Amino acid sequence: MLFFIRLLTTTETQHQTSNLEPQTKQSMLLTLIIPILTFAVVVAVFHRTLISFFKGIYSRKKLVSEGVEAEAVLLNMQQTGLYVNNLPQVKLQMQVKTVSGLNFITEAKEILSFVDLAQLHIGGTLVVKYNPTNLKEVMLVREDILITQYPYRG
Repeated sequence: MLFFIRLLTTTETQHQTSNLEPQTKQSMLLTLIIPILTFAVVVAVFHRTLISFFKGIYSRKKLVSEGVEAEAVLLNMQQTGLYVNNLPQVKLQMQVKTVSGLNFITEAKEILSFVDLAQLHIGGTLVVKYNPTNLKEVMLVREDILITQYPYRG
């Protein structure tokens, strides 16, 4: 009788071990796959955000140093809903008039103080810098907001 019980438990143990092998293989695969996928998603998100962030900084520095200065007429402005240090980001639609006679309409997103926002009005003239090879790259020249918004007409 003891032999029969021992044989039965040995058979059950072997049966359980054979049933556990595929499950342990699956759990091992999951323990490998889940961290790899998590790592890949984290890398993709950081890559997308950091690359666009540094690309924006680089293009802005390039516009400051190599951009062509021009006058622009403010056609429309609206808040984007984003605030940086309690300052609103505003999307400005402008018609740029270059010295060479080229006119084009473009948009720029700028983070402006409330004082700067109070000085902007539709139809006002602004000074901008633009990239002649990519007319979508435009930035506002901030020092000239006060001067160009309300020119003296004496």
